[in-house]
Amino acid sequence: MWALVLGLGFIGVSGVIGSLSDTHFDGVLDLHTGFVAPWWIFLAEGVIDWLALALVLWLAALMLAPRPFRAIDLFGTQALARWPMLFAAIAFLLPGIDRCNSALMKWAQNPTQLPSIPVPDVIAYTVAILIALLSLVWFVALAWKSFRISCDFSGGKAIATFVVGLMIAEVLSKIAIWFLFKLI
Repeated sequence: MWALVLGLGFIGVSGVIGSLSDTHFDGVLDLHTGFVAPWWIFLAEGVIDWLALALVLWLAALMLAPRPFRAIDLFGTQALARWPMLFAAIAFLLPGIDRCNSALMKWAQNPTQLPSIPVPDVIAYTVAILIALLSLVWFVALAWKSFRISCDFSGGKAIATFVVGLMIAEVLSKIAIWFLFKLI
């Protein structure tokens, strides 16, 4: 139960910090920055990402796990596994990220004209991307460990179940967030 409370707290804090830097967790494995939205969207994205993965893994484990397990353990530890994404949200608060992001967006619209981006901004952007990638890898490792331990499930079948579940959850979370954006 405490894992669920703490995990939802981290999801909430990541969403609030993400709203300050316009950093969206718009998929279980996805992060984008630069799109302005109401603050509650950032919170909703985190909850959707958590629920998509936890529900898919729960259903898969109900069908394939060798022994019964407690759903609260799986849902709680999956929420807590998202805590490294807090570092990604914080990283995109670095100064220069917005300027670099704007310059790259303009370049994407007109690729014939190279952008002029100050070196400190490029460094900040690169550091933020690296932190986001490391946070994502850390999250996936924790999510796997959560699944394996909570469901007492191991071996090749468990790995395949987790990987397929992760891919399905990514698609489901993208669809749910797309519908959320359609509402606003």
